[in-house]
Amino acid sequence: MKIDWTTDEAGLIRGFSYHDSGLVGLEWSGSRYLRLRLSTPDGVTTVEFGELDTVTFQEIWNGAIVSDIFVWPVVAVPETVWDMSDGAWSVLLSGRTYRSDEKSVAAQIIKRKPSAFLVQVLNSYGGSIAAVCEKIEVSTEALPLV
Repeated sequence: MKIDWTTDEAGLIRGFSYHDSGLVGLEWSGSRYLRLRLSTPDGVTTVEFGELDTVTFQEIWNGAIVSDIFVWPVVAVPETVWDMSDGAWSVLLSGRTYRSDEKSVAAQIIKRKPSAFLVQVLNSYGGSIAAVCEKIEVSTEALPLV
């Protein structure tokens, strides 16, 4: 079942339950998509980030527990995200450029993909994911009744 999602004022994705969900599937197809399958008490939720520009995985472990998923239009990422060493832009650009050059590299991404989203998947256990994508689709599969 497709889920209509939204974000709150902080950029947290809303519309489905995912906090403390287990990351049970991760599928990445180059620039086409990054698909996450999350195990929740209600079933399995799939979050697909499509038309990717840039993706970074930081220390993703088996058994990762998702705590928060942030989504911002790349043209409207709050300035406070830059103030955090584990903020979305820093995670995305980690190892790709010097810290001092991150804002100019982010500006290049924004210029290249002004309608894209900056996404960050934070895990309370097991790493972080950051991506720039054009589309986000969420769907869920209910647990079968016993």
